[in-house]
Amino acid sequence: MSLIKYLRLFVLMNILELLFAFIVIMAAFAAIIFLYSKLSRLFKKKSYHHIVPPKPENDKNWHPIELSEYECFFFVKNSSLKFILETINGILKDKNKSIYLDSFEYVEEKEWILLKLDKISYANYITAMFYLCNYSENKNYPKNVIGFGIHKKDNNQDFLFKIDEYMHIQELMISTLKRIEKVLEGKIIGSFRDGRNFSIYFPHIGLNEKGNISLSKNNQEVNFHSEISKLPLNLIKKEKSRQKNNY
Repeated sequence: MSLIKYLRLFVLMNILELLFAFIVIMAAFAAIIFLYSKLSRLFKKKSYHHIVPPKPENDKNWHPIELSEYECFFFVKNSSLKFILETINGILKDKNKSIYLDSFEYVEEKEWILLKLDKISYANYITAMFYLCNYSENKNYPKNVIGFGIHKKDNNQDFLFKIDEYMHIQELMISTLKRIEKVLEGKIIGSFRDGRNFSIYFPHIGLNEKGNISLSKNNQEVNFHSEISKLPLNLIKKEKSRQKNNY
């Protein structure tokens, strides 16, 4: 091999080594940025959603509500009516479960099912969310469940809530039993119509009949108007019209 060819090969090898080192460094830098963003979000979530809050009466951000002043609904997407009715009827019939409903109504349209729950306590309303989400292997469990409370007098007090999507994604990565256990330890996030965000810590839902809604002053993760725009609100009018015709 001539000296010139040798020098060219030597230079090429050095360039390739430098290029490889550059790629490794950039990959490592990207990984660090990715992990930092994930850890930052996780820390943010833990600081707001996963630290065990105090009892409602001791929570300075506690917002007590009278659920009797609300009409209580669930919007359920991409599930079968049979599955939903079996779930609700199972709750009604099984005395070993912690939720009881005096009555419920439903309306369906395309991929959506609207459930109206009458004479329900705060604790049972929140518990129903978890039954409807049904964290099991059943392929018919809903892909989306949104709770919607309509205040009978002041629409600024209307609120919606859902299971924390971040928590939901995390739980899909573990076994069904562990998933259920972790979800029942977790939180729900939501917003009032006037923009006030809140969280609900599931293990504390029965500590006070006026609930355990804890307002958030710093975390605005749920946009009420954005979320409500995705829901088929016409189903509420349809349900009320059908209820009126039944009388």
